[in-house]
Order: sequence, then structure tokens, then C-alpha cells
Amino acid sequence: MVFTGESASISIDGRNLHYCRAGQGPTVVFEAGLGKSRNTWAWVQPAVSSFASTVVYDRAGYGRSDPAPQDGGRPLEALLDDHQRLISEVVTGPYILVAHSYGGPIVRQAAMSDPANCRGVVLVDEVSEMCEEIVSGQAMRGANALYTAQIPLARLGLLSRLLTRTYYKGLRSPALAEITDEEGTLKHAQGAKAEWRAMLGSLARARDTGPWVPQCALTTISSNRSARHPEGGDFIFDSHASTAAMVPDGRHVTAATRSHYIQLTEPDFVVAEIRRMVDQLT
Repeated sequence: MVFTGESASISIDGRNLHYCRAGQGPTVVFEAGLGKSRNTWAWVQPAVSSFASTVVYDRAGYGRSDPAPQDGGRPLEALLDDHQRLISEVVTGPYILVAHSYGGPIVRQAAMSDPANCRGVVLVDEVSEMCEEIVSGQAMRGANALYTAQIPLARLGLLSRLLTRTYYKGLRSPALAEITDEEGTLKHAQGAKAEWRAMLGSLARARDTGPWVPQCALTTISSNRSARHPEGGDFIFDSHASTAAMVPDGRHVTAATRSHYIQLTEPDFVVAEIRRMVDQLT
């Protein structure tokens, strides 16, 4: 097992949604980005479990969770509903939400729906509906080809190899085989494609009905893309700064890494920001 502690599931409309829980203390709930399972937190969640109670889960079709109906794709509203069901059945009392990439809009909306219990939000290089270049697809060029190509690669048994050379490149943990075996399956590839098919439309709806910014403690972490934007113009960074500015207790920090997957390339930085939030709120 990548994660220590309890491994269990809840039932949603007859399908199992898998989660892991570990640690004691204030609760921290993790949300992954598009195309990724709980395993994207494999180097952060165990460290956070040393000072908090942690809950990390697989969205429908990922990891050990059953697939969900995919007609027309899996929209943000469906992902949000599963997230809220997990919270209501697994979490007791106040909690902090941590999200990567496309998980950001999920947890911000979830936090706004439960202000009595959600005390803080940590966003890791979020993909935001407040960034027009993302909603329009300008910043997502190549994503359709990526998520389409993963399906035949999974059928050929090659997707796991691709993952070890890209997202999980350089990692030598004993858990790596389990991670790539889970994320290299056809089920996982189909789940990612279903989310991608509905992503831009979902973000457009969130933009039109927002802003979805909870008024609790909020930290947003940006990747350091300055080398790619030496004269400014990093619209993703700017959207993170705008989000933090909408919150009285907003904080915007930049990691050293240029990678979008800060939790994999600079996990200690992410853990430190989560710990700061936990210490601030307890």
C-alpha cells in the first residue's frame, strides 16, 4: 500500500469510492488534479499524517474506485457531488481542504458549501475558472491529444511506462510500481478522458456563476514559471494571485520548482504550507 492507515470505501449509487485515512488531529482532505488518483499525494500525505488526520481518495474510475457513468463526460458538478458525499460520510468536525490543479475548483466550491466546517484551503498550482486562457483552451493545448492517446497506450500496456518517464520521473520509491500499475489501466485512462471532455465547459459554468472563492484561510501555491515568462505574462500565476487577493486571510507563495506537479517535485514545500495552515487554525 502506498498509504498507511485505513483503506476503505463508501457506496455512491451502487459504486465504491475508495479512500485512505491515517494520522490523528485536525483533518486534512486531499483532492487530486485531472487524470490523477490519490497517488499524486503519495509523498505529501504520509508526512502530513505525522501531525494531522488525513483523508485521500480516488475519484470515480481512478485507482481503486469504481467507474461512474460517463455519457457526455464527467462534469465538475459530478466530481463535486462525490467530494461532498465523501466529506459527509467520512469526516467529522472541522477540516482543511488541499487540492492540486483541477481539484482547486472542486474544493473551493465545496468549501463555500460548508463554511461552518471548512476552516482552510490550500491550492497547489490550481487550474482556475478565473483564468480565461484556461477556460478558452489556450493554456490547455495538447490536452485532448494527451488524454485520447492514453487509452490506446493503456490497451497496449504502455501507459505505465509513460508515467514512469513523465509525471513520476525520478521517483524510486517502492510504491512506484503500485502507482503506475493503478494509473496505467484502461479504466484510469477512460476516467481521465471523461473528466477532460467535460472540463472546459465545467470551468465556463463556474466562471459564469462565480467567483467561487471561500472566505476562509486560503493559501495558493504557484509553480515557478518565471524562466518561461521572463517579462511577465504568466496568466496562471496571475489567476492564483487574484484568488488570494479575494480572501482577507489569503496567501500566495511560489515554489522553487517549475513543474506543475509541485507535490511530487517539491513535497516538503507543500507539506510546510499545509502545516502552517494547520498550526494557524488549531
